Amino acid sequence: MTTYRFDVERYEKLFHAGILTNEDHIELLDGDLIVQSPIGSRHANVVNRLTELLAKNAGDRFFVSPQNPFRLDAHSMPQPDLALVHRRVLAEERYAFADDIFLAIEVADSSLRYDRTVKRGAYARNGIAEYWIFDLTRDLVLVHQQADPDAAAYTVCREVPAHDVLAPVAFPDLFLPLPALFGQARR
Repeated sequence: MTTYRFDVERYEKLFHAGILTNEDHIELLDGDLIVQSPIGSRHANVVNRLTELLAKNAGDRFFVSPQNPFRLDAHSMPQPDLALVHRRVLAEERYAFADDIFLAIEVADSSLRYDRTVKRGAYARNGIAEYWIFDLTRDLVLVHQQADPDAAAYTVCREVPAHDVLAPVAFPDLFLPLPALFGQARR
């Protein structure tokens, strides 16, 4: 059996031709068109709280890109729940590339296995320095740092419980109170 592997240019042509729309909730990863899981209310609220907190602290250091695509490589255009992106992308009015991403964040429940395997490997292979997965099934953050592109893996991986505080490597002064982000302060 032969499969067709999409590249970013052909993927974008599907949208320009109206074959795919934003309502299709599709991302391109490793040449495959991946249907995204529906977003539940808890997922949406964690993304909203993260967006709000990160945007308040961005200043001129980065901007927060919620659920927007970036060009990972010639065959991948993922749409993480959030990314901290270099401000030059806004000035140049273009999609972000892998070297523009300080931190990619996924909020996961039904997509957890995919985010922990396929997406993590693609991000590491392309040098995304830091990748977090907010695991809503266990209320913790899976932190992946120091990408090893040759191994398509991260050399530092740890679990941070929801009662802790977390800061991105690129911005060590940006402390994120996980209980508030997971919504535990409101329960």
